[in-house]
Amino acid sequence: ACRELIGERLQAAEVPFRLSARHLYHDREEITCFLERLDG
Repeated sequence: ACRELIGERLQAAEVPFRLSARHLYHDREEITCFLERLDG
């Protein structure tokens, strides 16, 4: 849900981006995200 919302908003604003998410710890449910702006 959050990834889709972020993607929709950035696409609507015509901001090129890359969004990645990783599950860093096998014993936790949390994920770590990295958002990179790609223009320039």
